[in-house]
Amino acid sequence: MFEPLQYSHKNFIEEKIKKFPSILSDYFFPNLYLYRNSLGTKIHEGTYSLIETNISSNDTLKVYMPLDLITPESLLYYKGLVGPSLLYPISDEGLSLMEGSSKEYKEADSDYLFTLEKISFLKGGHLSAKRNLLHQFFDLYEDREVVELAPHNILLAKEVLEGWSKEHKEDYSNCLEALEMFEELDLYGRLLIIKKNL
Repeated sequence: MFEPLQYSHKNFIEEKIKKFPSILSDYFFPNLYLYRNSLGTKIHEGTYSLIETNISSNDTLKVYMPLDLITPESLLYYKGLVGPSLLYPISDEGLSLMEGSSKEYKEADSDYLFTLEKISFLKGGHLSAKRNLLHQFFDLYEDREVVELAPHNILLAKEVLEGWSKEHKEDYSNCLEALEMFEELDLYGRLLIIKKNL
């Protein structure tokens, strides 16, 4: 029925999510794969496919992430497979097919990644704290360099991770595995180098 998520599921999941009109970062294979152990992530490959995962490593609430577009047929299949369950995330189109079901929207469940351009120009008091932190950072660290993360500087990134992990233990193993599988998972990123000490 459900089996633990493995690297071998990469192509299957990536092909499935290509059909989605928009994709949350929760669906990206590297995110699913790197947190598979801490979240107990499993996959069901069937007529309609699902990912089973916990909301967080501290929570036992299971959610089911559809890997197919929500249709009346897929809803019946999912209900037969897992009974009344929490499906997450569901598109607006999928919600319209779920009359009589309990629905909830939480802003906290939205993507948490912001581009510099987006955060700089968005209006609203709820973003002012984020903008202030950004300005403080730029003021404190004027002598900085951003370099593309690449195989030749992974060792430097691991050094940064080791320093960071002294205060943040919870995601260390996930981050280390991301650096070790950087190329296999088709990851990209940047390394921020601060050139002065305070």
